[in-house]
Amino acid sequence: MRFTRPWRTLEKRTADEWMRRWYGTKIYESTWKPALINKFGHYYDQVPMSWMWARLHARTFRLGYFEGGFNTFVERLASTVERRGAKIVYNTPVAKVEQVGGRWFVTTAEGEQGPFDQCLLTTSPQLTLKIAPQLARDAAEYAQQLANLKSIGALVLVVALRWPLMKNTYWLNLPAQSPNKEENEIPFLALVEHTNFVDKKFYGGDHLLYLGDYVPADHAYFQMSQAEIEELFLSKLIKFNPNFNRDWVRKTWLFRTSYAQPVPFVNHSQAIPDLQTPLQGLYCASMSQVYPWDRGTNFAVRMGREVGKLMGKERGDGRGEK
Repeated sequence: MRFTRPWRTLEKRTADEWMRRWYGTKIYESTWKPALINKFGHYYDQVPMSWMWARLHARTFRLGYFEGGFNTFVERLASTVERRGAKIVYNTPVAKVEQVGGRWFVTTAEGEQGPFDQCLLTTSPQLTLKIAPQLARDAAEYAQQLANLKSIGALVLVVALRWPLMKNTYWLNLPAQSPNKEENEIPFLALVEHTNFVDKKFYGGDHLLYLGDYVPADHAYFQMSQAEIEELFLSKLIKFNPNFNRDWVRKTWLFRTSYAQPVPFVNHSQAIPDLQTPLQGLYCASMSQVYPWDRGTNFAVRMGREVGKLMGKERGDGRGEK
């Protein structure tokens, strides 16, 4: 897979079908099927082999992380663009973007902002359709492409421990035998002891655990309270260290989002909307459009550069070639 390039041929078959044939049922059932279930739940047997190819083709043994976390990266990025003249408005949800007379206006809780020559939406496809209703009216085919894109959500329980849970282990993917969480021994798919990779000195001396999972937006995990999630997840940690008890826990944080993992299907390249919409000056760039690659910072940067070139080209200011 690492040395194969014609991924468009691979997208004609599901990973389930392809890997059963070429790896054999025993290897597939014990290794690859649990990985696909972990990632896509009930969609596991509908994902194209091109997605798996991309995961293996781009994988390396190198792993990096920002000292101080990704917040350090975001703060540096924000200060850089502000020095170049950009204005960043925080804590201001966008209710609507609308084109009037060839210019774009943005409606927020603070009122209408604009006019702007161009608008770039980086929200989920479903949210894009909600805040840009003109797409459905004036670019129906493009809007339908957005509406057809599927995704699942995710949650992560971050746990600050007084003592380490595991020794010399950073990341454990926990195999799932069924898309139904209640049928699996462990109710989450990833156990990550982050401070076995990045020194605890960067986190106030805490040992940080990430207990994460991908789940549909209508899954019970989205309705459960944080206390209920903690009870369900933390009760399983004794399986990884028999000495663990709740006194080890100093603090927890729970994060949930309904848009976390795009779900591709067979021949998915034909279903991806262009970055430039049919409406002049309006662009859409989300992780649902990075296929065949999986969502990630590297591919977000690549897409940002690509859409930046398109916007610069439309403006005719020369920056689209840089």
